[in-house]
Amino acid sequence: VSGTSYDIYVINVCGDVMSSWSDPVSFTTSCDVINGAWSNDFETNTDCWLVSNGGDTNTWGLVTNTTDVGGGAASFAIAYSATAHDDYLISPVYTVIDGVSDRMSFDARNPLDTYPEVMDVQIWDADISTMLGTIAEGVTPGAAYETFSYDLSAYEGQNIRFAFYIATTNQYYIYVD
Repeated sequence: VSGTSYDIYVINVCGDVMSSWSDPVSFTTSCDVINGAWSNDFETNTDCWLVSNGGDTNTWGLVTNTTDVGGGAASFAIAYSATAHDDYLISPVYTVIDGVSDRMSFDARNPLDTYPEVMDVQIWDADISTMLGTIAEGVTPGAAYETFSYDLSAYEGQNIRFAFYIATTNQYYIYVD
């Protein structure tokens, strides 16, 4: 199954002699490329999302929303820190198709307008080796969830990932759904 983690244990059996179980060998199967329309609300599938933490211990994480947070039942969030963030929340790979998946949108909020986290939205190639562009710099949502929408038609026919990048210092929280 795509994006599934497995542990494999090995035992040696030679006639009547059996060894002890080996230490586990772990691996995760590759995620399939998404072709066609795609929606992900973080309620059901977060397996193929990647988090890259280049800053301190605070990084993107899946949180359960409460009524005072808003949005759906789950979202990704990143908390404030005294050390600058250098953190990415990276989407699964998908193919940009004209009229089908050539637009992306998301909801985001900063719970306190006075301490806003600011993020960029970047486009990367499928293996995350080359940044193809930044489609939004300095995205700063307000205290209520706002919908942000961006045109991806420049990437039609390509397998891409988009990334939410944050590098702020000592602000508060930001939520993405």
